[in-house]
Parts: sequence; structure tokens; C-alpha cells
Amino acid sequence: MPAAITYGTALSGTELDATANTAGAFAYTPSSGTVLGVGSQTLSVLFTPTDTIDYTSATASVTLQVNKVTPKVSVFCSPNPITYGGTNSICTISVTNGATGTVTLAINGSAWTTVTLSSSSATAQFSSTYGIGAFTVGAAYNGDGNNNSAVGSGSVMVTQASQTISFTAPASPLTYGVAPITLSATGGASGNPVVFSIVSGQGSISGSTLTITGAGTVVVAANQAGSTNYSAAAQVTQSVTVNQAALTVTASSASRAYGGANPTFGYTVTGFVNGDTSSVVGGSAAETTSATSTSAPGSYSITFSSEALTATNYTFSYVNGTLTVSQAPQTITFNAPASPVTYGVSQISLSASASSGLAVSFSVSSGSCSVSGSTLTVTGEGTCVVAANQAGNTDYSAAATVSHSIVVNAAVLMVTANNASRVYGAANPTFTASFSGFVNGDTSSVLSGAPSLTTTATATSTPGSYTITAAAGTLAARNYTFSFANGTLTVNAATQTISFTAPVSPVAYGVSPISLSATASSGLAVAFYVSSGPCTVAGTTLTVAGVGTCVVAANQPGNADYTAAAAVVQSLVINKESVTVSSMSSLSPSIYGENVALTFTLTGSGITPTGTVTINDGANTLATISLDAGIAIYNTSALIAGKHTLTAVYSGDNNYQ
Repeated sequence: MPAAITYGTALSGTELDATANTAGAFAYTPSSGTVLGVGSQTLSVLFTPTDTIDYTSATASVTLQVNKVTPKVSVFCSPNPITYGGTNSICTISVTNGATGTVTLAINGSAWTTVTLSSSSATAQFSSTYGIGAFTVGAAYNGDGNNNSAVGSGSVMVTQASQTISFTAPASPLTYGVAPITLSATGGASGNPVVFSIVSGQGSISGSTLTITGAGTVVVAANQAGSTNYSAAAQVTQSVTVNQAALTVTASSASRAYGGANPTFGYTVTGFVNGDTSSVVGGSAAETTSATSTSAPGSYSITFSSEALTATNYTFSYVNGTLTVSQAPQTITFNAPASPVTYGVSQISLSASASSGLAVSFSVSSGSCSVSGSTLTVTGEGTCVVAANQAGNTDYSAAATVSHSIVVNAAVLMVTANNASRVYGAANPTFTASFSGFVNGDTSSVLSGAPSLTTTATATSTPGSYTITAAAGTLAARNYTFSFANGTLTVNAATQTISFTAPVSPVAYGVSPISLSATASSGLAVAFYVSSGPCTVAGTTLTVAGVGTCVVAANQPGNADYTAAAAVVQSLVINKESVTVSSMSSLSPSIYGENVALTFTLTGSGITPTGTVTINDGANTLATISLDAGIAIYNTSALIAGKHTLTAVYSGDNNYQ
């Protein structure tokens, strides 16, 4: 059976189970002092005999069993003890024999954490907020290849933490009657509220509200209870000085009229706080003044002749009052002026008297009027308000103003439409009007706008008389109303003229009937007649009856709307007309000695030509023959043999050339 050692034991040689048959020394590998790992280890052994002559060295191997060691586990926590909520404690875990691996920690048997060893050591932080009391920190080493598992423990003591109160001092000094004060304090970490209480003085507390109930010094305490982890905080106090409030005693002002007795004076007390009333005030105060019943109107002080008022929580200040001695009153009697009146009325005399006998003055409050002394002048329509005043003097106060209203009606202006005239067919003229009835020096310059002036007559209304109706239209004038009188428009018959187109002139006798053309400016029909000359007219057709100058007149006699037009004449010159001569021979050619009948026929466009025809044979006149029904017949047998050019020369008559 091999020898055995535990891990961590250094080889010394005594652990080996080796023997020799002679004396000598054993040496082994590894050498003495070596720490072997856990398990079965084989060592080489060299035996060197002491007697090297008789014996030689020898080698062998030896088996050595190295077992795991159980290390020591220790726990040390520092600082220790610690305060709750303060610095944490650091727990150091140490395991001997060069242990590696992990250590499982527990606090009072409850699993806490696992740490890993480094150089056989590890740390864990124990929180100061874990709780209050003594705590065991158990460490269970989990072992490694060379070490068995092992346990150890340490301890930590956690004590209660202290806490403090920070109490903000209330404002001080204060005055009685101050509004409730909110107290402000913060406590420690126990979480318990800071509780306020009255240590001494006149006050009360509800929650964090301090109510002052009287003057003096009020001491307030702030406390905070402890808890499992915190001890109770030390009490903190604050003092508040409360001064008395001030009451004001004011003499009540009074008044009387000059000559009267002084009234009974009074006073008021103000400044009460905290719901106090005058019931907290004891004693009384007396008042006096220097004014007598004969003192002149004015202001007099009301003073306190004694100041014997008392009240807990209050001081007093005294304020004088004023006695006002006023003037005596007076009234006005104002006789009402006549009303209504009409614009343009004569000046009005005003009458009023004051009960004081003082003179009354007049003024205009509103309206179109003016006043001078006691004379009122109306300057426009409307309502004139006149006031009577008496300003008073040292003995009398001003009288109440008395007013009277005077209604001023507008004056009447007569608006008369002016007569006008025009002719038939013309547009109506612009109508005008005249005005009468102005007063107060007014003229037409006060007018604005224009009256409405209308008539029923139109351009086609027959001549005659038509009413021009006058109405207000846009006419306006301050201070006046209007009365209207109509006028007359006379429509006269219109004149007319004739435009007569002259016939073409001259013309030749025998011209066709001529159409005459003329128009009247009135549009009425024009009639024609022959004033003189050889022509006739029928309607608008002129017929020429001879040679000469024909004078034709155009006439329009008028009617109810138009006067007769002046006649217009035109002259037509009628010249003689040329005739047409035709000839015929009974025998041509003829034989000398035979009778030849030459017939000359004259024709014109009018009546049959008259007169004679002279028959020439060259330069020889053969005969002059009178026309019969426009025909001249010449019989001859005396023509000699040969060619004869016979010429018939017409002598003309009144109508023909």
C-alpha cells in the first residue's frame, strides 16, 4: 500500500516507503520540498550506499498518494458595526491552501450571493440598508481540484440611523391678525411626518398651519417619530413674536347750517382683525370742537378730549374729525315764459327772484337762443332751455338751478311757383320759384335743396294754360316750414316754316306735268297755288299752259297747335318749244307744168302750232302760207325743170320757236 500525504504538504522524504540492505542515502525526484498535486504520484528514487566500495547505487520507483486538503474559510467584514443607511460594510472571504473557484454566501442562512476567488480571496459589499441588528455572514467554499469544500462565517452589526429636523423659522415679528402661517419643516429618512405643536403662547395648529390667536410670543415645536431603522429626531422649536394690532379711532365728521347747534359727535373704531368686533373694546372717548352756533361757515376740527379706550391685543390711534358749518340754503322762483312761440318772435323778458333777495342771473342751457341780462332772444326753432341761477355768497349757498323750456316753432315761408311760357312742341322750361316770409334778417341763403315744380304739360300738350304745382322736393331750411302756391305754364301755338324745293327752270313749253315738293316744319300738309303765269296746279302737279314765267306758291294755314306759315314761292321760266316740221310732195319727180302739192306739217308737244310758213326755193320766196291745224299746203305748177330744194321756214307763235 502506497504512502499518503495531503495536498499542500512539501516532500521531506519521510513520506516514502523505501528500504535498502545497506546504509546509505535516498534521493528522489521530485526533490524534497516539492508540493505535489492531488492523486497517485510516482517518484524516482536513487539510493547511494554509504559503502560505495562494497555496494553500488541503486534506483527504484515509489508510489505516493496525495489527497485533497480541507482549507480554512474565514469571513471578515469592515467597518463593523455600521449605521443603517450609512457606509456599507465590505466582507472579505479568504480560503487557505491556494484555493480557487467560488464561494457561496448567505446572510442569516438566506442565500445572498456567489463570489469568485482571486488569489484565494474575494469581497462582497454588505448594504447598510439591509436591516437593523446582528447578521451572520456564512461562506461555503465549493472546492476545487486540490481542496475539499469548506465553510466559514463572519458577522455584521447594523445599528439604527439618527435623523434630524430642519425647521424653517416663521417670519417674526408679526402683528396680531396676521393670516394663518404655513409652517415648513423637513425631517429625516424615517418617512414619518413632522408634527407641529404649540409649546407656549396664544396660537393653534392644524396640520402645518399656525393660527395666531393673541399678542405675545408663540413657541412652536417640530417633532418626528423614529422607526425600525431610524431613531426619533431631536425636537426643534421656533419662536414667533406677535405684536398688538392697531385700532384707529376716528371722530365722525358732522355738519350743520350756519346758526344751528352743534350735533352730538360720534366716532368709529376700525382695524379689527380675526373676526373681532367693538365688543373687545372697553372704556370710552369724549369729543369736542371750538365751533359755536355763531361761528362763520367753514370747517372746524372735532378733537378727542379723553382717550380712555382699552382692548387686549390692540393699541389705539386717534384721528380728528371735521365739523362743517355750511351756508344757509336759498331757492329761486322763476316765472315761466310763454310757450310755444314762433321763430322771429320779439325779444322775451325773463322774470325770477331768489328767497335770499340776491339777484338772479339767467343763462341758456341748450337750444337756439341767447340771453343778455333778463332779455331772451330766440335765434332758431327747437326747444330753448333757460336756467335761472343764484350763486350765493358767504351767508347763502348757491340756489338750485331752475329751468324753463320754451318751444320755438318754425316760421312759415311761402314758396310760389313762378309763371312760365313756351310754344307748342318745345320742352318745358326750367321752372323757378320765389320765396317770401323771411324773418330775423334771413335771406334765401338759409335755404338748401330745391322745391319740386312739376306740370302735367308735355311737349305735345295743346296750347293753353297748365298748372305748375309747387311741392317740398328737397327744399329745406332751418327755422322754417313751407307753404306752397302754384304757378301757370302758358303753352302758345308754335310757328312753322315751309321748305319748298324749286322746280327745274327753265323748261320748254310742252314739258310734262311737274311734281311739286314742299314740307312744313310742323309736319302739316302743304298746299300749292299759282300766283301768276301760264300754268295750273292740281294737288302737287303743275301743268304748263304757255310760255312765260309761272309763279307757284306753297302755303300752310296752321291749326290749333301751329300758326300759319309764311307762303314760299318759286318761279318757273317756260321757254318756247321747238317744232318738228315734216314735208310731203304729191309728185316727185314731176314734169314741168304739172301741179305739185307740197304739204308741210308742224308738230309740238303742246297745243297745235299756229302762224305762217314761208316756202323758199333756194333764195327765192315762193309763198307764205298760214297754218291750218298745224298744216301748210303749197300748190304750184310754175317750177321749172330741174332739181329744187324747197325750204319751209316757220314764223313761230307764242308757244313755239
